[in-house]
Amino acid sequence: MLLLWKQTPSRDVVCWSLTSYAVMLLSLKAADITPSRSGEIAFSFGGDSADDSSGLCSRVPKRQRTHHQRARLPRLMTMPSNHFHRQQGRAFPGGTEASHSGDGCVGTGPASDERNPFTQLSRLVPVGATRFASARDWNRDKNLAEYRSGELVLQSRPRYMLVELTQGCNLQCEMCRSQRIGISSSRLDSALFRRVAEELFPTAELVDLRGWGESLLLPNICEVMRYTRSFGCDVRFVTNLSFNRKAVLAALAEHHCYVAVSLDSAEVDVLLNLRRGASLARIRSNLKILVSQCRALHGNSDRIVLNCTVQAPALATLESLVTFAAEVGVPEVRLASVSASKKPHLSLCGRDEDVAAALQLVQRTGEQHGIRVVAATHFAGLPESDPHKMACLRPWSFACVNVDGLVGFCDHLIGPFARKYLIGDLRVSGFTEIWNSDQWQELRREHRGPRRAGAEMFSHCDWCYRKRFVEFEDLFLPELGPAKINLSTT
Repeated sequence: MLLLWKQTPSRDVVCWSLTSYAVMLLSLKAADITPSRSGEIAFSFGGDSADDSSGLCSRVPKRQRTHHQRARLPRLMTMPSNHFHRQQGRAFPGGTEASHSGDGCVGTGPASDERNPFTQLSRLVPVGATRFASARDWNRDKNLAEYRSGELVLQSRPRYMLVELTQGCNLQCEMCRSQRIGISSSRLDSALFRRVAEELFPTAELVDLRGWGESLLLPNICEVMRYTRSFGCDVRFVTNLSFNRKAVLAALAEHHCYVAVSLDSAEVDVLLNLRRGASLARIRSNLKILVSQCRALHGNSDRIVLNCTVQAPALATLESLVTFAAEVGVPEVRLASVSASKKPHLSLCGRDEDVAAALQLVQRTGEQHGIRVVAATHFAGLPESDPHKMACLRPWSFACVNVDGLVGFCDHLIGPFARKYLIGDLRVSGFTEIWNSDQWQELRREHRGPRRAGAEMFSHCDWCYRKRFVEFEDLFLPELGPAKINLSTT
């Protein structure tokens, strides 16, 4: 580390503490860091693939590797040693910027698209996940204790972080938006992303890199994944998977991400009606590739699920969606009813008999193919959720940051319609100030009781207490597992 310090060309950089040096020393071996004569430091994250057709580059001896190859290696990043330090006044220091190579990897070239908040994420230096294990364990235990005792002011930090990278999307879904929004039109500021990551990812257990857009379309999303995983947290995406980016699929498998694929029908015409621009053939192909890679790397595909928003036009095709899951190797289908008060042709209201019949077919098909079918919300024929059950975990354990830096408490309350549920602004306040603000304390107090439907910021929560079931909250509170509504007995 003294050698690295001597190699740094400028002393007016942010000085690392002795603790940081100790952590780096312990992490060097795990991260496989090797300085070269030229002052570059290579970061190896496992074996490399020789499949250049998928956008990955095979390993080449360092002296024979071209500058382009050095930048494109998805598991072997090279950076000048002065990138260990953060120069004053700059969120992402020094050197050239990263440029998109067209396949989800990152190339290096002259200063490129300044508007892309992730063009320089490859400059960030992961130093091993184990460095945060103790802090994460302490935070988990403390947060559980504070939740169970109903504390209003917390010492712990969020265990789940949703960070909205973009609101742009390649599809135009009728239930979601009236027009397509370009992927470059609304993105999270890069400096704000890094600030959130450095402060909150070390104690978070799951980071959800999505929001009201399709974040897997961002040019440097593979680097974002790698950087996020360097903190030791798991990563989750909700995606339409209707794109052609094999390198992204490889990164999802490599980092063992939780992937929820939004798919409402396995019939082409119905899907195009509900999600304009979607390609069922592409989704099928991507799922087969992703499942295959996850099984090869991790022995299973259990972190991949189909998320189905049940809408009236797709009711008759619901059964085929379960068959589709079995075909591509996805073990679980989650069903949630659509919220479409302004679009009654999508709504399930007044269709109780049709819904009950469709769910019976889904249940039978799931049991036949060995697919878990989980109801995430109430449907006709199912009992309503108990409104007096234990308090929702979210006000104590979840935090969400949207593209504008505004902070919320629920992953269901995202997008323009949910702005009234946002509590603070990271551009003007620190996170701890927001996390323990009077407004957030009052929210926790309301969830603890009496849970008045008319209370501030509680109207949607009131619906959830009556209509929403366990989705993935059992990852944070295992005793919620038996409360899941499994329609199939698998």
